Amino acid sequence: AIAKGTDVDTYPMGLAQGQFANTNDNFDVTFSVTDGSLEITPLTVTITITGNTDSQTYNGSEQSVEGYEATASSDLVDVTKVVLVDAVAIAKGTHVAGSPYAMGLESTMFIYDDPNFDVTFEVTDGQLEITPKDVTFKSGDKEKVWDGTELTYHYITADGLIDGEDVRVTFSGTITDPGEAPNTYTLEWAAEPTAGKSAAGRSLFGMIFGGKTADAAVGEDLTPTAIKSDYNVTEETGTLKITTDGLEAILDITKEVTNDPANGKFFKKDEVITFKVTITNNGTVPLKDVVVKDELTGDEFTVAELAVGATEEFEVSWTVTADDVKAKKVENVATATGKSAVEGVDDPAEVQATATATCGEDTIPYTGDGAMGGVAGLFGAMIAAAGAMFFARRRMGREE
Repeated sequence: AIAKGTDVDTYPMGLAQGQFANTNDNFDVTFSVTDGSLEITPLTVTITITGNTDSQTYNGSEQSVEGYEATASSDLVDVTKVVLVDAVAIAKGTHVAGSPYAMGLESTMFIYDDPNFDVTFEVTDGQLEITPKDVTFKSGDKEKVWDGTELTYHYITADGLIDGEDVRVTFSGTITDPGEAPNTYTLEWAAEPTAGKSAAGRSLFGMIFGGKTADAAVGEDLTPTAIKSDYNVTEETGTLKITTDGLEAILDITKEVTNDPANGKFFKKDEVITFKVTITNNGTVPLKDVVVKDELTGDEFTVAELAVGATEEFEVSWTVTADDVKAKKVENVATATGKSAVEGVDDPAEVQATATATCGEDTIPYTGDGAMGGVAGLFGAMIAAAGAMFFARRRMGREE
């Protein structure tokens, strides 16, 4: 008597009354037979579904991960027979925003078509993670010698920016005076996509400007297409530098007499001498706080700023004194000092200039007449009279 089977079912032994006999004559036997059976019930198993996962760096295109793995709590389960119904095990997406992208796997999507098992599905959904791409922006370096004008440089590189994606750049770095300044800028990105929604079909357009001058990419006509969250952004600034190489502050001065003496030869006492003082910036940088002093007259003049190549003139006057006549000249010295208007350039040396005017007085030369002639005539008459008197006296003495 045996009942046997493999699959889920009830397997009878097939016992019947006629299969039994009484071999003992002492008994009158009636057999009542209840058949035996083997019942095989479904095996309770758990099938674990684990969706595949992946992490990929943003590349500007849609990326995906597919498939799943199935394991069972019993080796009797042939997991290759697990079927995903009316669904596809795939997670896909483009942008970091909304990542991770889920496959959306659920237990109701799977079947295991074998009545020998009572199956429970445990599902771990698969997903795709999009991670940001590294990108480094760096504005350009620029250097020039000071010329009084503003230095800007609208140049930037974008190392790692995906081809076909744009970022609007607005430059703000500027420098005018000698020194260094960062070539600063700001970046404007496209709007972030809606969270959880793949932007795989989003149209990206515009100009890529990484590694070239970005003048054409700065303006109202540029539409940013790159999304900031898709990148790990590093912003570096270049340096704007203005030097003073070869620059020099030079102040020159001249002085001269601008009028002639009345007699055309020399200035006499109480005559006025007019002097002109001229200063010139013969250097390559502007000058400031220029001070001109006239040592003779005590006049002082100040020039707040003297441009390169510019000239300023000043006039002073002096009335000739007796001491000047005695010295036979007026010597007038003017000095000038100033400062460089450009930081880093040495101030000009102090300079001076001298103008000399000849002085004198009228003299009376001897001519034999006039006042001196009268004195000489008187003296001669006196001598002649004395001689006549002496001669007359001698004559009178003889007659006696």
